Amino acid sequence: GVMAWRKTKEKNEQQQADKRNQADSHGLEMEAVVEAC
Repeated sequence: GVMAWRKTKEKNEQQQADKRNQADSHGLEMEAVVEAC
C-alpha cells in the first residue's frame, strides 16, 4: 500500500543523500591532498 511505497521512497532518498555526502567528503579529502602537495 501507500505506507510501504512511502517507506521505500524515503529509504531511497536517504541512500541518495548518503552517496552525496560521501562524494562531498571525498571531494574535500582530494582538495586537502592537493593542498598538501
